[in-house]
Amino acid sequence: MCVASLTTTSRGNAHPNVPTRGGVGTLLILLVAATVVLVSAVLSGAVGFGFALAATPILLLLFPPKQAIATVAVVGLIPLIYGVIVYRRGLSLNGLTFIFPTSLVGLLLGLPVLFLASPSWIRIIGGSASIAMAVTLQLKPGEPFPHERWGLATAGLLSGILQGTSGQGGPPVALVLTKQHWGPVHIWGTMTTYFLAISPIFLGSLIISGAIPKSTWPVSVALAVPVLLGSFVGNLLRVRVAPQLIRTVTLLVVAWSGIAGVIGGMTGLIHSA
Repeated sequence: MCVASLTTTSRGNAHPNVPTRGGVGTLLILLVAATVVLVSAVLSGAVGFGFALAATPILLLLFPPKQAIATVAVVGLIPLIYGVIVYRRGLSLNGLTFIFPTSLVGLLLGLPVLFLASPSWIRIIGGSASIAMAVTLQLKPGEPFPHERWGLATAGLLSGILQGTSGQGGPPVALVLTKQHWGPVHIWGTMTTYFLAISPIFLGSLIISGAIPKSTWPVSVALAVPVLLGSFVGNLLRVRVAPQLIRTVTLLVVAWSGIAGVIGGMTGLIHSA
């Protein structure tokens, strides 16, 4: 497979944002993508969340939507496995019991949107999810829900819908866990385990449906190395840099990525009008 074929759609047509004349332009795209996942993995390793939220909106500007989302789902398993190992003591099986089943229902509702929606709308949805996460974590959580299990079940449903439409199901779960005054370790331990459980199901659904371009796999292999490196560096930062500084930088990156995704999607809608 030539390098230039790594960024084509499943129909063989080049993605409009990707140069296709010669391998230099495509190599540049891959280098930018490697930088994006490296930074996202560093942030995720340092604060325990945010890989897909930081990486997806930018990759949606570089690759066809389904390829970008599938690539994040594949390489995103690396920081998830790392997070489960690091934060395993914070896992709440009781919380997971209410989040996971309803998330599967939400996933079934969200996947048709990913399959049928235009690329521009997928970019807008993905970018909006990242912005929502950044805003959510800056808001005061307020009083906890009196019936936590219903809050968790609702968060799971909404998370599954977002996961199915954009591969970014974090905001609803993070909001509810924060609102219930869970500690950071418990939030990260539960969220990483939850996403490690639902991500293979999401990825399997894309594979079975034939929605993943063949070029996803070589791109994922190429990006796995910077993700591994970023996770390692993030772990070092987690114990050596002030947590508030890391959190602030992470939120800024996630918000910026989301804004870029929304702008890219809106620009696509305008051009297609």
